[in-house]
Amino acid sequence: MDGSLRVRVDGVDQVLGTDYVANYEIGTITFLNRVIPPTSVITVTYESRGLNNAAGEIYGGSVVWQAARGLEVGLTRIEQKSVGTTGLSQTTEEFEGFGPPDVPYFLLQPPMRDRPIIVTVDNVPQVEGVDYYFDPENEQVFYFRRFMPRTSIIRVTYTPKPSPGSFGNGGRVVQGFDVTWRPSEKTRLDVNLAESRLQTPLGTERGLAKSASVSTEWGRMNARLNWSDIPSNFISVESTGFRRNQTGGDLSLEYDAGNNLRLSFSGSKYKISTPTYTSEGLQAVRGETSDMRLRASYQPSERLRYFVEGGTFSGNYDGRPNSSTNLVAGVETRSRGFTTSIEATHQQVRSPKFTQEGFEMTSANVTGVRLSNSYKPNDRLQLTSRIGYNTVTADGKESAGRDLSFSAAYQFSDRLRSELSWIDSTSGAITALGGFFGGGIGYNGNGFSGGTFGGSANLGSARARVLQLRTDYLPNDALSVGVRFASTLSEGSNRTNSRQDSIGVTANWTPSPNTSVYADVSKANVSFLNAPGSSETTVLTFGANTRLWGRWDASFAYTGSNFGGTGISGFAQNTSWMDAQIGYRLDPRQRMFLRYSSGNVSGYLPDRVSEFALAYQYEVWRGVHLTASYKLRDRKNLSVEHASNSYRSSGFDLELTFDFASIRN
Repeated sequence: MDGSLRVRVDGVDQVLGTDYVANYEIGTITFLNRVIPPTSVITVTYESRGLNNAAGEIYGGSVVWQAARGLEVGLTRIEQKSVGTTGLSQTTEEFEGFGPPDVPYFLLQPPMRDRPIIVTVDNVPQVEGVDYYFDPENEQVFYFRRFMPRTSIIRVTYTPKPSPGSFGNGGRVVQGFDVTWRPSEKTRLDVNLAESRLQTPLGTERGLAKSASVSTEWGRMNARLNWSDIPSNFISVESTGFRRNQTGGDLSLEYDAGNNLRLSFSGSKYKISTPTYTSEGLQAVRGETSDMRLRASYQPSERLRYFVEGGTFSGNYDGRPNSSTNLVAGVETRSRGFTTSIEATHQQVRSPKFTQEGFEMTSANVTGVRLSNSYKPNDRLQLTSRIGYNTVTADGKESAGRDLSFSAAYQFSDRLRSELSWIDSTSGAITALGGFFGGGIGYNGNGFSGGTFGGSANLGSARARVLQLRTDYLPNDALSVGVRFASTLSEGSNRTNSRQDSIGVTANWTPSPNTSVYADVSKANVSFLNAPGSSETTVLTFGANTRLWGRWDASFAYTGSNFGGTGISGFAQNTSWMDAQIGYRLDPRQRMFLRYSSGNVSGYLPDRVSEFALAYQYEVWRGVHLTASYKLRDRKNLSVEHASNSYRSSGFDLELTFDFASIRN
């Protein structure tokens, strides 16, 4: 679910949009502006949509009693009552045509294959196995057996599978007892007990969770010790789908030695059990992990800082041992706008390598050095660069990789700004170590998600070169213009081995408070490095919105594209789409409008479609609209072999739309 994603790299939280981007449809994350070493631990947690899990109303409260000086006793109770049944419900997803038959369509949730799945293209029902088919390896992916133009509307109605581990009708109670004792101003002890009760088809499931923590300060030293015992049958109110559990503890110590020298130590040891759904039913996979880290930082002045960090990790998951040793040392200097840091790293890893006979232990060593510089002489100019080099040795093989990057940003004036960035990265011959899970398990890790651990090693070279230039100009307060250029080269055994050059111009104009105009022109050329042929695509987008007079408003949008190139004879295609709308606002929450749209495809699989709609829209609450419309649709397939797909239709639609940006704002 949007907003529930949490990503950590080696225990450090990452920021969405700054450190990484997420694709919720296919379940992927892509890191930005950094290279993740093969021995780093990436932990991802999230909440599933749970469409077929019953909703409920939550009631709760807490009481805290000051029993004595420094002693507090608290009681908390939270209850969720079901307001519906667990009857399975359907959902409908819409797609525009993605073009060639080999392009996948991704459903947001896995469908129940024993329930009806209705797929329509422009309201025409499709037949599974004849018009489309599902990927045999991934039931959330399906393909069409013919070209789908972008003007086509594809609707899929299906019943999502209930989330694994979800039980009962949602009714559950969590009640807890906690004690806080402060024997002094610098020492604190917390003890927590919580019991959960979940209503399941087989009866009431109970779980008891226990935790304790103590923190204290002795002179220049701070210490904290945590212990927890959370069984898998403890179900919290916010989620029944996750069988979270862990038993163990962690310790952290920090010491200020004086003279700007700081030392810290941390260690942890946890055991978890993860439910895994297999063809034989629900099975528990057991794992444990322990780690220790020692850090030292010395800063003799505001302009100079030294740091060193060492750590060890060992673990075992489902009988597969893992271990690693890490060492990082570096120095950072600051002087008159310059910031320079250099650090050296060494990592030694042991992990299982999977073979036909099972798995065997393998080791790898990663040694590298990184130099980073930034220069900001004033508020207008900022320059940054990074140089990295590493060697990887594994299974008797050795390879080298490098990471070069440079960026510059200059603010010519309050209305003109340019940014330039260049990246050249080569991983070497080894890009990942299969079978190394590196921890990240437990109640706050990924052990409760039931995902896969380990896997086959992903060995192969990879190289990427990126050049980007962007300039933004504001001639006045009503007009903004942006020009962008990008050149990307990607090659390697697990890459696309292609080069793409693109350029684009964007303009936004607001001639009055009631009128806005948007236009964008872009062109891209893609060529393969190891195969002949190339493709060229040009896209033009234009849009305008205005309030005419009184309660009347109007909008217009147009998109046109041209696709062609060498080596793709017979597949060249031109497309255009136009949408015009005029509306009348009855009151702040009600609106009526007329809409006319038309699309045309020429070249490969020519097609023409037009649609007229009369609609009434009601704002249920902010960001949620109910729209009732009557539509007339005419489609004519201009291809001789697909002329039978032409049709005319009319119908009444009732739609409920959600604008999540408006809801959040």
